[in-house]
Amino acid sequence: MKYLAKECLRLFGKCLFIDFHGFTKPRDDYQDIIFGNIFSNTLSIKSKVGTTSNDEFWGLSELKTQFLPHFSMDDGRCVNDISIGYSGGYITHQFYRKNNINAIQLEIADNIRNDLSLTNLFIDDFIKGIINCVKNA
Repeated sequence: MKYLAKECLRLFGKCLFIDFHGFTKPRDDYQDIIFGNIFSNTLSIKSKVGTTSNDEFWGLSELKTQFLPHFSMDDGRCVNDISIGYSGGYITHQFYRKNNINAIQLEIADNIRNDLSLTNLFIDDFIKGIINCVKNA
């Protein structure tokens, strides 16, 4: 994984590293998608949207924009009533405070993975988010 990130940096000058996982929702009101980013510590590259807002982290912003109309989510930036402060796992910790690399772990709930229509919606949203990342690179 570190080789892939280094190669991406060599070719493009920056890297968005996404690690996918799944989880079983413990209750119905739990989020559908959870971002792990060590409470924004694996996010430093800003999107080219003309703002310096912390909500405009490259990758996080574009994916959130696509997912929000269809799924509930925790963007991994703070602890709230539902989140227990998930920060990501081994792979996100490998990219902790690395220059020109944004790393995000995506935890996808079982209801999305087990329902083909929700799976397809997630994939469509994810692809649109990635296309927007490339546009904002």
